[in-house]
Amino acid sequence: MRNTSGMGLIVLLLLLSTIVPLAVEVPTSVPGRHDYRMESAPVDPSHQFDPAAIFSNGTVFDDFSATILVDPWPADLAVGDFNNDGQRDVVVISNYTNRISIYNGTESGMLSPVPWRIEKTGMVDLRSVAVGDLDDDDLDDIVVSHTDVDKNPFITIFYQSYNFNPSSPFSKTRSLWQSEPKEVIVGKFNDSVHNAIAVVCQGLSAANDDVVDI
Repeated sequence: MRNTSGMGLIVLLLLLSTIVPLAVEVPTSVPGRHDYRMESAPVDPSHQFDPAAIFSNGTVFDDFSATILVDPWPADLAVGDFNNDGQRDVVVISNYTNRISIYNGTESGMLSPVPWRIEKTGMVDLRSVAVGDLDDDDLDDIVVSHTDVDKNPFITIFYQSYNFNPSSPFSKTRSLWQSEPKEVIVGKFNDSVHNAIAVVCQGLSAANDDVVDI
């Protein structure tokens, strides 16, 4: 989805060691405790899609979330460990700058506001991003579906073992059988013990599935 305001914002819910169920009553007599009961804040139908109403002060999202500025027109995001430090990191792709941005997680549970950006010559119109171990080294790698300047469909794999170096031969680019790549998924298909990549394309047919083995 494109952000026509020219500024990209992504709201990330931080992982908690203890999750507070939204629909469970919390005694209001306990000092220092918030009441997160759903019925305690009636939803105004005119505001149910208003971010200001959802993320306002005192809500569970306000208490346990962070807003981070990203490149304009963020197309997709994924979560993984991209520096092998045991912390959860976030990768965001921009359809405007055609860059991949990695926001490293910290021990406090927050994300670094300054991203590590990756850019590859000829890779434009970034569509989707997925994370998984694609070379059997137990490290999270990144795969992005995109096109080139001539609108030809591709996926490109960036390997953590090479510090996500976008230059060949450290990254790997494969062409797709169908045009208009949309979602890219990493998983084990056809009972394989190795991860592979599935790409959902919308080309000449309404929906075509491409499975690309590594």
